[in-house]
Amino acid sequence: MSLNSELAARFSDMAMALELLGANRFRVNAYQRVARLVKDATRDFGAIVEDDPETALQRLQALDGVGKATAEKIVEFVADGAIAEHVELL
Repeated sequence: MSLNSELAARFSDMAMALELLGANRFRVNAYQRVARLVKDATRDFGAIVEDDPETALQRLQALDGVGKATAEKIVEFVADGAIAEHVELL
């Protein structure tokens, strides 16, 4: 499974868990949107982060639908192989 597929699955899981918990619909939609974006991307998100870690957050936030919090989660996943919020929600 590619990094993009794994990352998309994490965001999709978080969206489903938050929806079941009755979280803010905006937040659920944001995670669903990012999951689709990552899944459909032609460029590897790991490469985006690893090419230049110092500017990774800005480059990710430049993508339509990626905000600061989701960009930080993408960087966290590339660095650690996990997203703390994902682990907590599961």
